Amino acid sequence: MKKYVILAGAMSLCLIGCNKSAEKGYDIKKDRNTPQFMSYKPKPAGTNQNKPVGNDFTNQNPNFLNLNGTSSGSSASTSMGLDVNKAKQTIGQMKDLSPGSIWIHGDTMRVTAYKKGTLTNREKAIVEARLQRKLIQALPRYTIKVNVTEKK
Repeated sequence: MKKYVILAGAMSLCLIGCNKSAEKGYDIKKDRNTPQFMSYKPKPAGTNQNKPVGNDFTNQNPNFLNLNGTSSGSSASTSMGLDVNKAKQTIGQMKDLSPGSIWIHGDTMRVTAYKKGTLTNREKAIVEARLQRKLIQALPRYTIKVNVTEKK
């Protein structure tokens, strides 16, 4: 009989202890010993929405790809427009050339410029090299491919 009373007492203590530890439990929001890579910072009182730190989760994890500027409404598209305008301005500064189409794909810029009159292959290569040097000075972040075409 003593065995059963002791066993029942031990079981009740175990259940009470388990119940209290379940109430305390582990709370990641209160844990300050581990890094908080994907955490939320609460906004000040009066706002009802918690947003991730920074713009999104990609700013918190260095292993995510940088996707800034991939959508048409982003600041990178504005920057590309400025870069195209800078390329046109650079071509316009060269007295014998006029700007044509300019395409940006990733880090490559493809530029078409027009020159009045006829060009030999050697002249065309010289003009393309000169224009490419000017564009690289103006826009060093791009790999620039130049095509000079005769304008009739």
